[in-house]
Amino acid sequence: MHSARRLSFLIGALIFVVLMALVIYGVQAFQRDAEALQTAGQEDISWSTGQLELELMRFRAELWALQSQDPTNASSPATLNNRFDILWSRVSIFQRGRIGERLMTYDADSRVVARLFATMQAFETQIVTLQPDNANSIIAIERAFQPFGDELREFSRRVTLGEQRISADIRAQLRNGAQRTIVILAAATILLLIALGIIWRDSRRYRVLAARNERLAEKANRASRAKSQFLTMMSHELRTPMNGVLGLLALARQTKLTVAVDRTLGQAERSAKQLIGLLTDILDFSALQSKELPIEKSPISMVEFASKLREQYDQPNATLGVIVEPQMPLMLAGDEKRLCQIFAYLTGYLIETAGVDNVSLTLSHQNGLLKGDISYHYRGGDIWHPDLLSDGELQDIGQKNNANFSTGAVGPTIARGLCAQMGGQIKVEPDEGQGGHVVVEIPAAIATTLQIHVRVEARTPVMKKICEVALRDSRIVVLAPDSADHADVVLIESTGDDDPAQFKLLQRANPKARLVGLGKIADTSLFDQCLAHPIDVAGLRAAIKGILPAA
Repeated sequence: MHSARRLSFLIGALIFVVLMALVIYGVQAFQRDAEALQTAGQEDISWSTGQLELELMRFRAELWALQSQDPTNASSPATLNNRFDILWSRVSIFQRGRIGERLMTYDADSRVVARLFATMQAFETQIVTLQPDNANSIIAIERAFQPFGDELREFSRRVTLGEQRISADIRAQLRNGAQRTIVILAAATILLLIALGIIWRDSRRYRVLAARNERLAEKANRASRAKSQFLTMMSHELRTPMNGVLGLLALARQTKLTVAVDRTLGQAERSAKQLIGLLTDILDFSALQSKELPIEKSPISMVEFASKLREQYDQPNATLGVIVEPQMPLMLAGDEKRLCQIFAYLTGYLIETAGVDNVSLTLSHQNGLLKGDISYHYRGGDIWHPDLLSDGELQDIGQKNNANFSTGAVGPTIARGLCAQMGGQIKVEPDEGQGGHVVVEIPAAIATTLQIHVRVEARTPVMKKICEVALRDSRIVVLAPDSADHADVVLIESTGDDDPAQFKLLQRANPKARLVGLGKIADTSLFDQCLAHPIDVAGLRAAIKGILPAA
């Protein structure tokens, strides 16, 4: 298709070049003919030769009138000199310019004009000083100029005939040029029609190909959507029975079991949790392919973020050191859940699959980027190499001859997809020793730290403990019971028989506070928000985060 398209383009370009060349040639030929005709009209040398013959006759007539005895026909030396000057100017025309060049071509053989000018130069002094009583001089001058009359008449005839032939040739040339221009325009029109035909044919072909490609693309999109929908549906369908299996395993482990059976059930529970994690990865991978994975942007406490990453590998056989640089801002704007996934997938791959140890993560913020530097050390003799995480390496997954790679690479693949969707990048920087660094850079602006003050009015130790755990956030300041500061939120544990007067006192003490009722609430109109039993840490934390500012 590309070769045919290139050939059509070359043919069209060639036709266009030929068309333009023909048009330019026709226009230039027509301009040359028109200029030649215009020049011929402006340079009418027949008139010049006629005027030369006429002025010679007038000069001779003035010469005879100068010696005439008839007072009515008498002339003066001044009039004769004037006629001589006019004749001189007519002869001078033959010696300059294009007219002179053309006239001299007709006078090349007889040289009548040159001889006339030589005669005028010879008698110039006598003519200027000539008086009426110089009869002998007048006769001598007349005899000298008399032969030129017939010669100039013959010269004028030759010029007239020659100019007529030239004019006829120019008219014929102009007529031929017009015909040639018509032929050129006709050829140009034919070429233009051919070019339009080629363009129409190619355009029609491309429209057909575009329509076919559109149908194929739509078919491929439908197949991709069907695959993604199938993966999503199967993941959801598999998660339901797996949660049931996990629940039954948890119930079974609450009974009295032998050590061997409890260890076996524990292994089964871990396997089920790993399978649920794999199903979650499949859901995320499907959402990434269909570009439907939502990316949120909310304030992230970097201290809590580091704590969450540490808790994921707080195990006897797997630890992850997370270091937050002192220059790290307290709050960044981003998607905390997706960021946790990225670092969890990458560190999990290095610890569990890549065969490395001494894995640590250093978090910093530079030039508007959240930078995570994952350092590691090879144990030696391992199959996996961490440079598979770098950009472009995972494109050849199917060509790797390793049976475990398909499962181990799912997490890093999702991490790379999430990082790309968030506008970041992942780089692998091996060092000279047996280790290296996986550097993750993701755009993350500094979020404004807005804190709220919370007062807790709990009546039971259990509710007080739940509130303490739920309010562990850098943006939340828990006021002491004896603090005189005004609260933004008041958490009040209700038992169902509360005194409305107590709530009015709290409202007067905190006029701008939001009252949140916890527990068994009899009158919901007294509160801005109510959380009924059972109340857990996650539910209360979600309610508080909903109250927190989004900046």
